[in-house]
Order: sequence, then structure tokens, then C-alpha cells
Amino acid sequence: MRSLRLSAAAGAAVFLLLGAGCLGGSSSNSATGGMWLSQTSGTSWIAMHALPLASSIGSIGNADIISFAVDPSDESALYAGTKSSGLLVSLDGGTTWGRPEDEKVSSGAILDIAVSNADVCTYYVLKADRLMKTTSCGREFDTQTYVEGRTKEALTTFALDWYNPRVLYLGTTAGEVLKSSDAGDTWTVVYTIDDSISAIEVSNANSRFVIMGSSRSSLYRSEDAGVHWLSFEDVLDETMSGSD
Repeated sequence: MRSLRLSAAAGAAVFLLLGAGCLGGSSSNSATGGMWLSQTSGTSWIAMHALPLASSIGSIGNADIISFAVDPSDESALYAGTKSSGLLVSLDGGTTWGRPEDEKVSSGAILDIAVSNADVCTYYVLKADRLMKTTSCGREFDTQTYVEGRTKEALTTFALDWYNPRVLYLGTTAGEVLKSSDAGDTWTVVYTIDDSISAIEVSNANSRFVIMGSSRSSLYRSEDAGVHWLSFEDVLDETMSGSD
């Protein structure tokens, strides 16, 4: 279960992401997954499940949503990544949902999603074997933005620099932090640890500050956009040494 709070003109809106299973072809009142909306601070909830299909109105109520993003320029544009049914897109605040036509984007597990704050039609979609990019609001995708060619390794997490959206970060199970400074055209390994990368976050206050987490719960910090890194243990040791 995950939740996301968004500001709205009528007050705070809370989106609750739930579910397990796959997308169904028919609507079901018993579905407890998908997305729910509360505009009353959580006292009441409305299911946001509608999925228009070729022959009927389906539901995302059984979708297991594992990643989520909101267009920073338009709160009504929502992106939900599912565990096995690809990417879902809503342009009306979650009332109805659709899927991109590209099969690589509309199938499989979507691990992470990030939308550029400089261009409303540019966003990135992460799968275990590749990072995909669209600059046409999802009509077409570059499915080769980054491809993990090693059979025993996978991509795990993605981050987009809000200040300079041409700067991208990727994490891998091999313990690598990869960085692109040209919107994904080229990539460089900027740091490596002996552990799988589980999360990368860019500070909302200063995009030069980047936090990276590993699967064994270790944390690392960069204060120069990924050029140099320190583990939090090292920072603590330095702080303790300076207090002696």
C-alpha cells in the first residue's frame, strides 16, 4: 500500500495505491486494488478504476501498482506502473486510465517513472532490463535509452534532476550508480558499491545533493551531483572525530 498527497484547489487530495493481480476486462465492485481518491482528508474514498477498452469499460481495480508519478506541470496527469501490466496513464486526475501502444511499455513490471518539469511530453519509464523515454506524450518511445545487457544484473531505480532534467541517474543490482548529463544519450558509472542499489533521490532543495540507498540499508550521499560520495557511516565517523 502506498499513498501520495497532492494539493488541489478544493483542498488536499490523497491518492491511495493498492492492489494485486492483473488488469481485468470487466468492472468489479469487489476489486480493492488500483487507485482510490479522498478529498475529505481520508474520511471517505472514491475508486478511480475506469479503464476504457475496445469493447467495454474495464477496471484497474485488480492492478498491483508498484510505482507512481505526477506531472509536475499538471496535477491531472498521473502515471502508474504496475507489477505485470505495464504503464497506466490518466490525463483527468485518475478518473479514467489508458495504456501506451508500445508493447514494451504496456506490459511487464514498471519499476519507476519520472516526468520532466521542463517539458510536459517528456517522461521516463524504468523496467528491469531497460530505461525508456518519450518526448511525444507517450505516442512514441525510445526503448533503448539504456539497456542492461548483462543477464545476471538488472536496473533497480531511476531519478531525474528537477533543476536540470537532462541529468539522469540509474541504479543497478551490480551496485552501480550511472549518470547521464545529456538526457540519456550517454552514460557513465559514477560510483560503485558492493551491494544492490535500492533507491536514488535528488534533493528537492538543492539538486546537487543526491541520496542513494542499498539493499542492505546502507545510505550514501553526494553533494556535487554524483562526482564524490560518502557513506553516512563515514559522515558520522568524521563528525565524531571532529568533536574529540
